[in-house]
Amino acid sequence: MITVVLLAILTGIYDVEFEKTLLISLVLTLIAYVLGDLMVFRKTGNGASTNHAGNNHSGDHERHEDHKNETSWQRLPISAFLS
Repeated sequence: MITVVLLAILTGIYDVEFEKTLLISLVLTLIAYVLGDLMVFRKTGNGASTNHAGNNHSGDHERHEDHKNETSWQRLPISAFLS
Protein backbone atom coordinates (compact mmCIF):
# COMPACT_ATOMS: atom_id res chain seq x y z
CA MET A 1 0.00 0.00 0.00
CA ILE A 2 2.87 2.35 0.82
CA THR A 3 4.40 1.64 -2.58
CA VAL A 4 1.19 2.32 -4.46
CA VAL A 5 0.61 5.65 -2.72
CA LEU A 6 4.21 6.76 -3.15
CA LEU A 7 4.23 5.73 -6.81
CA ALA A 8 1.08 7.71 -7.45
CA ILE A 9 2.33 10.81 -5.64
CA LEU A 10 6.10 10.86 -6.13
CA THR A 11 6.41 9.29 -9.57
CA GLY A 12 3.07 10.38 -10.98
CA ILE A 13 2.96 13.97 -9.75
CA TYR A 14 6.53 14.96 -8.86
CA ASP A 15 8.39 12.92 -11.53
CA VAL A 16 10.66 11.14 -9.05
CA GLU A 17 12.44 8.15 -10.61
CA PHE A 18 10.66 4.82 -10.27
CA GLU A 19 13.66 3.15 -8.58
CA LYS A 20 13.98 5.93 -5.99
CA THR A 21 10.29 5.66 -5.17
CA LEU A 22 10.64 1.90 -4.64
CA LEU A 23 13.66 2.45 -2.40
CA ILE A 24 11.79 5.05 -0.32
CA SER A 25 8.80 2.71 0.06
CA LEU A 26 11.11 -0.15 1.10
CA VAL A 27 12.77 2.00 3.76
CA LEU A 28 9.43 3.27 5.08
CA THR A 29 8.03 -0.26 5.19
CA LEU A 30 11.05 -1.52 7.15
CA ILE A 31 10.81 1.38 9.61
CA ALA A 32 7.08 0.78 10.10
CA TYR A 33 7.70 -2.93 10.65
CA VAL A 34 10.43 -2.35 13.22
CA LEU A 35 8.50 0.31 15.12
CA GLY A 36 5.09 -1.34 14.96
CA ASP A 37 5.58 -5.07 14.99
CA LEU A 38 8.84 -5.47 16.84
CA MET A 39 8.59 -2.67 19.39
CA VAL A 40 4.93 -1.83 20.03
CA PHE A 41 3.43 -5.35 19.77
CA ARG A 42 6.06 -6.78 22.10
CA LYS A 43 5.27 -4.18 24.78
CA THR A 44 1.49 -4.30 24.45
CA GLY A 45 0.85 -7.86 23.33
CA ASN A 46 -0.84 -8.84 20.11
CA GLY A 47 -4.56 -8.48 20.86
CA ALA A 48 -5.52 -9.74 17.43
CA SER A 49 -4.26 -13.22 18.23
CA THR A 50 -6.36 -13.70 21.37
CA ASN A 51 -9.91 -14.99 21.74
CA HIS A 52 -11.24 -11.44 21.71
CA ALA A 53 -10.37 -10.57 18.13
CA GLY A 54 -13.07 -8.43 16.61
CA ASN A 55 -14.85 -8.05 19.96
CA ASN A 56 -16.86 -11.19 19.30
CA HIS A 57 -18.76 -11.64 22.57
CA SER A 58 -20.77 -14.64 21.46
CA GLY A 59 -18.44 -16.99 23.38
CA ASP A 60 -18.29 -17.93 27.03
CA HIS A 61 -19.52 -15.05 29.22
CA GLU A 62 -18.74 -16.81 32.47
CA ARG A 63 -15.10 -15.75 32.28
CA HIS A 64 -15.40 -12.09 33.29
CA GLU A 65 -11.67 -11.81 34.01
CA ASP A 66 -10.99 -11.93 30.28
CA HIS A 67 -13.12 -8.83 29.72
CA LYS A 68 -11.13 -6.80 32.24
CA ASN A 69 -7.92 -7.31 30.27
CA GLU A 70 -9.32 -6.67 26.79
CA THR A 71 -8.31 -3.02 26.68
CA SER A 72 -5.44 -3.02 29.16
CA TRP A 73 -3.06 -1.82 26.43
CA GLN A 74 -5.03 1.44 26.24
CA ARG A 75 -4.01 2.29 29.81
CA LEU A 76 -0.28 2.15 29.04
CA PRO A 77 1.49 5.51 29.14
CA ILE A 78 2.99 6.76 25.89
CA SER A 79 6.45 6.43 27.41
CA ALA A 80 6.00 2.64 27.38
CA PHE A 81 6.14 2.72 23.58
CA LEU A 82 9.21 4.97 23.45
CA SER A 83 11.61 3.20 25.78
